[in-house]
Amino acid sequence: MKKPLKALSLTQKLIVYYLLISVISLYIVARFSFYKASNALLSRTFDQLTSLRVEKKNRLIDFFDQREADMQLLSKSKLNIPVFREIYQKHVFPVGDSILQINMESRNFLSGFLQGNKYVTKIVYIDTLNRVFIYDGTLFYRDKNYGHRIHEKKFTDGLRELNLGDSGKLLVITKNVFEKEKVLGKIRMELSKSFIDNIMLEHNVHNGLGESGETYLVGSDYFMRSSSRFIHHSVLKVRVETDGVKEALKGISGTKIIKDYRGIWVLSSYGPLGIKGLNWAILAEIDKTEAMIPINNLQNSIIFLNILVALLLLGVIAAIASKLLSPLKKLKHETEKISAGEYGNIINMEQKSEIGDLIVAFNKMSKKLKLQEEKIEFEKILKTSSLIEGQEIERSRLSRELHDGLAQQILALKLDIESVNEKNIEQKLGQIRKEFNEIISEIRNMSYDLMPSVLVNYGLKKALEELRKKINVAGAITFNLNYEATVETIGKRGDLYLYRIIQEALNNSIKHSGAKHFYLRLTIEKEHLKVEMFDDGNLNPAFGDKNEGNGLMNIRERVNILGGQLEVDTRPGKAVRINILIPL
Repeated sequence: MKKPLKALSLTQKLIVYYLLISVISLYIVARFSFYKASNALLSRTFDQLTSLRVEKKNRLIDFFDQREADMQLLSKSKLNIPVFREIYQKHVFPVGDSILQINMESRNFLSGFLQGNKYVTKIVYIDTLNRVFIYDGTLFYRDKNYGHRIHEKKFTDGLRELNLGDSGKLLVITKNVFEKEKVLGKIRMELSKSFIDNIMLEHNVHNGLGESGETYLVGSDYFMRSSSRFIHHSVLKVRVETDGVKEALKGISGTKIIKDYRGIWVLSSYGPLGIKGLNWAILAEIDKTEAMIPINNLQNSIIFLNILVALLLLGVIAAIASKLLSPLKKLKHETEKISAGEYGNIINMEQKSEIGDLIVAFNKMSKKLKLQEEKIEFEKILKTSSLIEGQEIERSRLSRELHDGLAQQILALKLDIESVNEKNIEQKLGQIRKEFNEIISEIRNMSYDLMPSVLVNYGLKKALEELRKKINVAGAITFNLNYEATVETIGKRGDLYLYRIIQEALNNSIKHSGAKHFYLRLTIEKEHLKVEMFDDGNLNPAFGDKNEGNGLMNIRERVNILGGQLEVDTRPGKAVRINILIPL
């Protein structure tokens, strides 16, 4: 079973918390670094693909611009005029294609042009009657089915891609031929598509395409116009209808992670080719898996580095935690000694930190507890002595009263009984009855001192009123009682203890202050019985906090038993004031 976190020691918790914080921090830094590096690599890869796409596009534009320049040169050559004259002189042709003879100079010019332009396969002449004549480098002949083969009824000028039906597509450049502003006809170059693959399939180890990258062209019909690196015979056979192609054919350039025509996720840079007459898209792509290899390697390196740093941190944190918590372990050990009752031990460690302050505070506490233990022990001995002394005093008083009072009365009664005879029996009986009454009265007074019957029978209020009458009759001091409380008893034990407390305070005023008046007031305050006692005397200087007498000690002890609060003002030279709060 795994150990709960609450059950771990402080050292273990520190290690766990520090390690957790460190690992989280490392993870955040690693994720942020990976995110930034990943974005940087993706951005760089997209930039590289875009750069390659633009470079291929520019090369294609340059190629077609050169062919346009060649066409411009070819169409303006004066050697085309004899060719058209030969065409127009031939009004009737036999069945089938007919071979025409053109002058040697024109033939040599056309042969030289084809030999110097390896990407031009044929030169086509079209007269104003839409008759087509072809020079293939060897023969110059008429092709009656040309318009049907290329599905072209009107021969438009400029660069165009012609549909050959099932035979494919044909790239041509067409231009008018003039003789003194008179249109003789049109001349057309048929271009070989091999040049496209020479540009698009060029594999350079420094172009950044790696093992899975490629550049290719797609026409407006979504079929490839350049060969695929992965699929043989893909031109005009492989349909590519990806998001990149769709946006490029709309004239939008951009970069995106998409699925290519193979269904594989790739990083794609796409855009329109931008050549008049050709609505083609050009794309440069590389497999996402290959492009992310550096990122995956970086991620593995970051994970390995994080694990290594976490292990190092674990060792460092463990060492630091051990060093930091060594004083706390010592404090714990010494605190356990204190809880076992062994006071006064101190820790000899110097720490310039909060722990050092804690050690100083502990040492002060330990010393104070030792002093308090000694004081408590002394007070315990003193209280025990006071209790025994009080009991002995009470016994002595009772003994004196029994010996001097009650015993003497019983002895006199005994002598009177023994002296009874027939002559004095009437007289002696009256005397004996009187002495019995005195003995009963004496026993009643002694019993009242031990436990006032009015307190037991009628409660605290009646007992205090009887005490006030008795004190005031004696005349030693005037007892002023103000009983404002709404309760007349707080229970037998509470009544007795509070009655003895008041008796003790009253005796202290009589014996120690020389007071003429003693004041007692009882009220109810917040569910407490409040007792206020004071006199008009002066406290003996020897009777104070540092020399608390037996009377005040007995008062304090009884208040504690009742669960009350005691405030005593015992400043020498002033009257004693005692305030007590007893919960009801």
